[in-house]
Amino acid sequence: MSARSRSRFTDYSSGYSYYSSPSSSGSHFNSRYQDRKETCNDYVLPGNSHPFSVERRYFVEPPIVGSGTIRGTVGNRWEYNKYGRQDPNDINFGWPVRPTSLTSDMPSDGALALTLLKRTNPSRPDIGLDVFIGELRELPSLLTKFKGSTLKKIASGNLRYQFGIAPLVSDLRAMLDIPSIVSKRYRELQALQEKGLRRKRRLYQNALSGTPGTIDAVVVGPADKASFRYNTTHTLECWGFVKWFPSPELRYAPSDKLLALAARSSLGLTIDASTAWNLIPWTWLADWFGNFGDYLEYSRNLVPVTHSTPLIMKRIVTEMTYTSISNTSGLSVPSHTKRKWESLSRVSASASLEAQMPLLSLRQLSILGSLAITKYGR
Repeated sequence: MSARSRSRFTDYSSGYSYYSSPSSSGSHFNSRYQDRKETCNDYVLPGNSHPFSVERRYFVEPPIVGSGTIRGTVGNRWEYNKYGRQDPNDINFGWPVRPTSLTSDMPSDGALALTLLKRTNPSRPDIGLDVFIGELRELPSLLTKFKGSTLKKIASGNLRYQFGIAPLVSDLRAMLDIPSIVSKRYRELQALQEKGLRRKRRLYQNALSGTPGTIDAVVVGPADKASFRYNTTHTLECWGFVKWFPSPELRYAPSDKLLALAARSSLGLTIDASTAWNLIPWTWLADWFGNFGDYLEYSRNLVPVTHSTPLIMKRIVTEMTYTSISNTSGLSVPSHTKRKWESLSRVSASASLEAQMPLLSLRQLSILGSLAITKYGR
């Protein structure tokens, strides 16, 4: 495996300050300003599924520099051209540390790969008729009266809605569109037969804001400076890519068999381990803290296929915006500027099981609260 690393630097311009008087003169400052700094690490191998990473740091708008001439008494003169505080080894003032909380709740690459495969598997159900039929036995419980205190009645109503009414209404609405669902899956299987399916899905995203602050960006003297307020945002996006291939049996399947497969897979007309898992009480709680249910759904093979190794891509962007709040430097400075630090990566990953302690949503917290009230409330 031949690894390589490449870097590219783009100079914005050179800046300086120049002092002159009747008796002396000289340059006091000389620095090069980097407008863009890029690094790329990859492998020189056939194909496009090998590890890859890119780092970019650049100005979206002109950097914070000052230009102008300040004249003093008795012929003294200070000339400034694109003068600032930039570090010649980096882009402007350094960069903030990215918070660990940006990625702390993100599943592992293996768990992300499993989510990708589950969501793109040609055997995935659009309507789970297998589970719907199995849960019909609980329909009478939706019609019983609430008992207990007002608080218990509210909690029971929430649970009845979350686990009974909402799923039932969703399934019934989906059933009104069964012909369209089967037709869409049939066209998908036709494309799978001809050349395979390339699938890309967004898997995770997060965004955080940093603590605002101020910085003296252009300093001419102790009281002569240009100050800016800055804000920082961090965003994370993660997506995956996989290709599905038909088995020889599927590649040459006649249209009537393909249509039957489309109906079985899209409507969930089967009884397997995934069906059993969804009908077992409390497995919904296990799915909050693990992905065994996802693994069982990914393992469905009603449509005989194989797949490539999943690729997991991530993009992290740190963006800093600066707004001028005061300028006593005597120089002309930009009123607003922005710079970005962008990190991109691609790795291959195998599907894997994972248990984690995620941040629960308001819906999940309401369900846990309702369970506690119905069990221990008065």
